[in-house]
Amino acid sequence: PLCEEIATDCQHPKVYNVAGKLSLLESAALMAGAEMNYVNDSAPLHLCSAMNAPVTAVFCSTVPAFGFGPLSDKSLIAQTKEKLPCRPCGLHGKSSCPKGHFRCAETIEIKP
Repeated sequence: PLCEEIATDCQHPKVYNVAGKLSLLESAALMAGAEMNYVNDSAPLHLCSAMNAPVTAVFCSTVPAFGFGPLSDKSLIAQTKEKLPCRPCGLHGKSSCPKGHFRCAETIEIKP
């Protein structure tokens, strides 16, 4: 549902929702051939690093300083510029904000 909503809202002919449709090896091959992969700090980020695939990694409640940032030659990091005393709130992040505001995600600026 969310992945399909993002793909639909994007309205770009080269954006495809393949969430849950590919094996690990198929995912790696697709990522390796992509112009850019947009991922959060999770397994797809590390898969991009393993394949040296281009990647933009979005960090919310975690931080690249933990040593889990992208390793690809072509990599970018998207994260808030706001200094938040509650960030990071854990080594592996949280699915909901312990403080209730989720500013680490809400204040990320993406510029075309």
